[in-house]
Amino acid sequence: MKWMIFLIILLLCFCERSETVGRFARNKAALAKFDLKNQKLIFDFAERINFASLRNRQPSFDSSGFGAADGLFIDFGATDYFKYALGGWNTGWGENGREESVTFTQTRGDFSQIFFPALGQDDLILKIRMRPEKSKSVAVYVNNHPIGKIDFIRDWWKVYSIKIGRQMLARGENRLLFKWDGVNLKDNTAAAVDYVYFAESDNEEDEIILPKRDLAAGRTNRGGKNTGALILRSGFALTYYIQIPEERFRPKFAAYLKLENAEQPPLTPPVPRQVGEQGEKKPPLAPPILTKASEQGDESCDFSVTMEADLSHRSPPTLSRGMEADGEKERVIFGEKLKPEKFKEFRLKIADLGDFSGKAVKFDIGFHCSESRFKLVMADAGIYVSAKPRGVGLPRGVRLPTVKNVIFIMIDTQRADHLAAYGISAPKIKTPEFDCFAKQGILFERFSSAEDWTKPSVATMLTGAYPLTHKAQTEKAILSDELKLLPQILQDKGLRTGAFIANAYIAEKFGFNRGWDYYTNHIVENKKSGAPHLFGAALDWIKKNGQNRYFVYIHTIDVHSPYTPPEHFLRLYDAQPYKGPIIPKITHAQIGDIKTGKLSINYRDLERLRALYKGDVTYHDKYLGNFLQSLESLGFLENTLVIITADHGEEFEEHGSFGHGHSLHQELTHVPLVMVWKGAVPKGKRIAVNSDHAILAPTVIDALGFDIPAQFEGKSIFDSVTYEYPPAGFSTHKDYKMSVWSNNLKFLVHHAYGKFNFFICDTNRDPSCSDNIYKKNPILFRYLGTLLGNFLGAPDKRNWRSSEMLLKRGIEIKVKEVQWDDELKEQLKPTDF
Repeated sequence: MKWMIFLIILLLCFCERSETVGRFARNKAALAKFDLKNQKLIFDFAERINFASLRNRQPSFDSSGFGAADGLFIDFGATDYFKYALGGWNTGWGENGREESVTFTQTRGDFSQIFFPALGQDDLILKIRMRPEKSKSVAVYVNNHPIGKIDFIRDWWKVYSIKIGRQMLARGENRLLFKWDGVNLKDNTAAAVDYVYFAESDNEEDEIILPKRDLAAGRTNRGGKNTGALILRSGFALTYYIQIPEERFRPKFAAYLKLENAEQPPLTPPVPRQVGEQGEKKPPLAPPILTKASEQGDESCDFSVTMEADLSHRSPPTLSRGMEADGEKERVIFGEKLKPEKFKEFRLKIADLGDFSGKAVKFDIGFHCSESRFKLVMADAGIYVSAKPRGVGLPRGVRLPTVKNVIFIMIDTQRADHLAAYGISAPKIKTPEFDCFAKQGILFERFSSAEDWTKPSVATMLTGAYPLTHKAQTEKAILSDELKLLPQILQDKGLRTGAFIANAYIAEKFGFNRGWDYYTNHIVENKKSGAPHLFGAALDWIKKNGQNRYFVYIHTIDVHSPYTPPEHFLRLYDAQPYKGPIIPKITHAQIGDIKTGKLSINYRDLERLRALYKGDVTYHDKYLGNFLQSLESLGFLENTLVIITADHGEEFEEHGSFGHGHSLHQELTHVPLVMVWKGAVPKGKRIAVNSDHAILAPTVIDALGFDIPAQFEGKSIFDSVTYEYPPAGFSTHKDYKMSVWSNNLKFLVHHAYGKFNFFICDTNRDPSCSDNIYKKNPILFRYLGTLLGNFLGAPDKRNWRSSEMLLKRGIEIKVKEVQWDDELKEQLKPTDF
């Protein structure tokens, strides 16, 4: 019996081995036919060097990769530090500057901080190159543990060293805090910082090569083509935190490798970056100081690419394709000894990434030579896919025609998950008209609102600028006239423009009545503000102006509190008798009372509130359908782009509160977006690429055939060439809450009283984002923190992925505030959050 069991196990192992070998052979054969001409490079390692952690490594390569990290280098005065300091947002960092070959960042306020990942298992030596300005000393902390104090003696650049005990470090992210002495509110620059370097040995600076960005990336010539290249010297390592595309795109790692003499200057000097407000160009760095050559012996170089994913985001480990996997740490996807005589010319190396599809990974590239005189040039290195992920799924080479008209419908307070087309609410919401219309065009599954309340979100929709730029983020803020509204731009192009609004925050007093040939705000003007009246007025205007090119903006309020659906719409979701305290006509005030604790409710009351909201959603859907059907019957949907979206959602205690204007969780920031353009965009298309309100204005301008103005910070979804990886949608709440949604991962940061709270969720596994997984997933934290940090730090939000320190655009917006009066307060009552 025992022998039979043994034979069965042996047979199963043989079968599994045979299948694995077969898979390996098939993949090896497929990779042998790999041709970059048929692939799309979606993540260029050289171009996105600001996504990489700059590292040194111990020279101990074996079958499992390089030894423990011997250094993490953070370069200030460049985009490199953004990913460790949330772009400087509330972390105590100010302006960037340059002195000769040194770039630096000035501190701001009495403390500065960065977040950095854990390295090896040993103590670390913290090296900081800085110059004091107004501070005489600084106390340094790691994870709230004091590690030392530095007294400044001279006002010059100097490297200071402090030891960090391993017991002070966490497995995932760690916080390094500087508390500056002698800083006051009037003059708040304590010091200028050149770099922060974490090392495992206390070598002097002239005994190592600091892995600066300009030494790690540049350009080279491959086959007559000038192309981006990573340039790695012995001991260099780069760590990218990135999410691998889905398996349907068949993602691969590929690079052309070549060994060159490290003592030669770079093949092509790196493109100088611009820093500061004046945009001064940084001169090339001095040649690197090399380590002493090793003893003579067999000259060879070790090259390794390893990948690691957090456990909760990994597939079961496999041994296919000759990769190592232990289910916990890293897997070698590529590793071999590079003989100099074989790599005098570029040779293509490829590795399949299929096992990591959809995973956020730690992607390590390491290089070490027995002779330090060699450097590795990696041309066209990056992540490739077999087909270009296109923004709207248009066939290749197809150029959209120019649309004649645009109808822009904005549903105030409409959650995406409370529309049946999004298919994630239970019980199902009845929205047949929206669902039917969505099938006529494209539906965006992962669309984010710019903010969690009306004014800043609509300001972004109509200016193309993020809230951090336009700054209309507070109750009294007036949208600056330094930014043109979309209707102003279109009016100048000869279009007729009409606005039909039912929200007092989108009023003339707040700067929104600009560029309209016809403007009406039913709340401010005390008109009937329900959907039938607003859509009716808009339809009458379109009939009168239909012979012209036009842009019409319709902003409905029915879904917003107070929730007052007719009884038969309410009974669709709550047909039971109700005798509790919830009164439909005053639910806007009651939500405020619930938030402040003045009104206590039970589960039955909560059920009633949710039913009232759902009833309003279905009620509004009926009149949306009537309006669209009228447009269709009158021929006004021909040659017309129709956009349907929302400014924000609504919370019903999913994260401990009600209403909106207080958080960036999915119930408030995941909003619908549907675009229908008959004959131009495909029907029934669902797009999972993340985006946000900043794309709407440039999309309208692009569809109408005009050049996109420089003030727009988003990019048109119809310009598929502009698709960039990784995708992201950004949301903010004033200046103390930020979030990014990339693919299926959502990252929220809340800053209060000098402290940060972090939240990460996987929206595929947890659509309501009820489970905070950030502490268990340090790789996700570093990946999403890199995206958010690069965005927040970028002076030019159009190119937040760029490694170049681009100039700020235009004039810094100065916000004016409206004068509060009784009339305005009364108008804002129904929309007060």
